[in-house]
Amino acid sequence: MSSQYKQLRQDFIRGHSGSTFGEVIVITCVNQLANLLLIAVLSLVPLLTQPNCKWIRLVVEFFIIMMPFIACITVLSDHILAVCLTIILLTFIAIVLCFTRRQTKPIVIKELLDFCPTYGPRLPFLTNLFSTLMTCVCIAILAVDFRIFSRRFAKTEIYGFSLMD
Repeated sequence: MSSQYKQLRQDFIRGHSGSTFGEVIVITCVNQLANLLLIAVLSLVPLLTQPNCKWIRLVVEFFIIMMPFIACITVLSDHILAVCLTIILLTFIAIVLCFTRRQTKPIVIKELLDFCPTYGPRLPFLTNLFSTLMTCVCIAILAVDFRIFSRRFAKTEIYGFSLMD
C-alpha cells in the first residue's frame, strides 16, 4: 500500500513544464487590478477608512484582493482574463460613481490620486506588487499539494515557467 501511494504521489508531481509567461503575468495583474479596485471602493465608501471599522476593512480587503487571486489559481484558472476584465469594469464603475457623487469638474488623474483616502497623492504600487508576488508564491507553495490547484502553476520539473517559480 505504501509503495502504491508513493507511486501515485510521484506521478502527481512529475512531468510539469509549467504555463506561459503571459499567463503568469496576467495572474499577477489580477492582484494589482484588485488593489486599484480597493482604492476605488475605499474612495466610494469613506466609512471603511474610519479607525473603528478595522475588522470590516480587513474583510473587504481580503475579498477584494485575495479572493480573485485564489479563484484564478483554482476554480477559475481557465478564465483568468475574464476575471481581469471584470475587476477593470468594477473599478471603472466605482471611479465613475465616486466622481458623480462628488459633482465636480471632469476627472483628472492628479485629482484621482489626491482623492484616495488611504494613501494620499503617492500610491505604493511597488510595495503592493512585491507583497502580492510574495503572497502568490506562498499560496502556490501551499496549494500545490491539493488537486483543486491547477498543476500548470506548480513548480516546473526541469525547465519552464510557472507561478511558483
